Amino acid sequence: MGLSGMYNAPLPEEVGISIIKEAYSKGITFFDTADVYGPHTNEILVGKVSFEMFFLRFFHNMLSCKRIVQYNMVSSLL
Repeated sequence: MGLSGMYNAPLPEEVGISIIKEAYSKGITFFDTADVYGPHTNEILVGKVSFEMFFLRFFHNMLSCKRIVQYNMVSSLL
């Protein structure tokens, strides 16, 4: 990945994150983050995107499921 300045000027973090998200939404699922591209900068970007897109979404879905179960339990008592 050339987001950290190996082949061009380094991009701001927000721009790099938006590029990764856009690529993922278009079906790209492999991101090469070899050390040659920079000192772990790309790995940090991919990690932030992964955390935001998957980890937080997982907990959001879990809370939503919990609310549905609670609603169904209360509804069945009425």
